Amino acid sequence: MYLIPTEQELNLLIAGCGKTTNTVLHTLKETGTKIGELTLLKWIDINQEYRTLNITLEKGNNPRILKISEQHLRKISSLSHQHEP
Repeated sequence: MYLIPTEQELNLLIAGCGKTTNTVLHTLKETGTKIGELTLLKWIDINQEYRTLNITLEKGNNPRILKISEQHLRKISSLSHQHEP
């Protein structure tokens, strides 16, 4: 039997993390991407005008463009551009 956390429990976990981990977990929750897909993300894959993420292939999955919220775009954009997102 698996324990499936409630959305409130997920939100509490995300809120309790540091800025970078918070952003990663929030992106996973909001977009439903796999962690491997998220690690392939580059700054060029973030379209601020259309608020989208261009997700590249991982293990045979099809590339896709995912819409993100304005709040989440601000959170991603606040990360340092010295490192990949």
